[in-house]
This record gives sequence, structure tokens and C-alpha cells, in this order.
Amino acid sequence: MLNKFFLLLLIIAVLVGITAYMDQDVRNWILKSTGQAASKSKVYKWRDSNGVWQISNTPPADGTPYTEQEYLHNTNVVPALPETE
Repeated sequence: MLNKFFLLLLIIAVLVGITAYMDQDVRNWILKSTGQAASKSKVYKWRDSNGVWQISNTPPADGTPYTEQEYLHNTNVVPALPETE
């Protein structure tokens, strides 16, 4: 009887863990409450006078229009390569 109880308890714990991992809000709450939340970086992107794209952690000083994006440190920001046939 005791073995069945522990097995049931283990199954419930695994299901709760899977649910918490798959639910982004629950996972973020757990990470924040344990002090392990991913930090964020803000980057600025603009095209310079030569038409070259510039990306920096500070906006351009000359008033050039730019876009602002925020990235999590645990996120891959490199775009995937296109599929080849």
C-alpha cells in the first residue's frame, strides 16, 4: 500500500513539473522567485549614412532614427538559415 502511495506521489510530482516547465508564465514565476530569471538586454538598430545597418547597446548620438529591441540573454537571436532543397 505504501509503495503505491509513493508511486502515485511521484507521478503527480512529475506531472506538476512538466506542466510548470511547459507553461511559460509558471516557469517565469518560478525563475523570478528563485532569482534565476533571465536578464534582458536592450539593443538599438539603425542604418547609417552609407546604408550599412548598425547595432549597438547605445542609440546613435546624431539623432538618426532607430528601432529598439529587447532580448533575453537565454534566447538565440541569430536567425535560422533558410532551408535548402
